Amino acid sequence: MRSKVLIFMLLVGCLCCGGQSREFVKAYNDIPGGMPKGSTNVVFLANQGYVAAYNEKSKCPVWVVYCLRGAPGKSLKRPSGFKVDDRTESKVSQGDYTRTGYDRGHMAPNSAIGRYYGADAQRETFLMSNVVPQKPHLNQRVWRELESREPGMAEKHGVVWVITGPVFDKFKEVLPSGVEIPDWCYKVIIWESGGTNQVLAVMVPRDVAKDSKVEENRVSVDKIEEKTGLDFFSGLPDDVEKELER
Repeated sequence: MRSKVLIFMLLVGCLCCGGQSREFVKAYNDIPGGMPKGSTNVVFLANQGYVAAYNEKSKCPVWVVYCLRGAPGKSLKRPSGFKVDDRTESKVSQGDYTRTGYDRGHMAPNSAIGRYYGADAQRETFLMSNVVPQKPHLNQRVWRELESREPGMAEKHGVVWVITGPVFDKFKEVLPSGVEIPDWCYKVIIWESGGTNQVLAVMVPRDVAKDSKVEENRVSVDKIEEKTGLDFFSGLPDDVEKELER
C-alpha cells in the first residue's frame, strides 16, 4: 500500500510543473470512477496535458488519459518530428517506424492538447511513449474524426475525459524494431449530461476500411475490458459501473 501511495505522490508531483499542469491535477482527481486498473509492468509517465501507463515490453502505452474542459483555445502550429522519451528504457525513436507501412499514431492528440494546455504540452504529445503503430486508414480517417469531435464535446458538456490505448490479441506481431503492432485501438470518452455520466466507447481494427464511420466501431466498455484486461470506472457504485460498461 505504501508503494502505491508513493507512486501517486510522484505522479501528482510531476504534474505540478506549471499553471496548466496544476489545472490538470484538479481534473485528474475528478475522473469518474478513477484511473484504469489492471495495468501490470508499466511505468507511469506524467505530462502537462496527459498521463500515460507505458509498457516497456510492448514498447507502447497501455493507456493514456487526458481531460478537456470548456471551450478550446486557438489551434497551434504542429511541431516537427517525434522525440525519444528518455524516461523509458526502450527508447523508441521516430526512425523505428520509418518505411514500415505504419503511421505514428498519437494516443493523446497533439491538436486538442495544444489547444487546451499550450505549446509545451503539445510538444509532449510527440514523445514516442504516446505513440502506437496505426495503419494510415486508421490514423488519418476514423481516428482523426474521433479526435476532432472531442473539443466540441468538451465545449458542449463542460468537461470530457478520454481514456485511449492499443488492444493486442494473442498472436504477437511487431515492427522490425520490436514495437508491438495493435490489432485494435480503443477510446472511452466520458462526460456528464443531465446529472449522469455518459460514455462513448469505440474499438477500431487495425485494417479498418478507409470509409468506415465512427459509429460503425462503437462497442461496450465491457468489450474493451475483455480484450485489454483493464478495469474502468471501478470507483463508481457497482450498479452505475455496470450500466456504463454495458
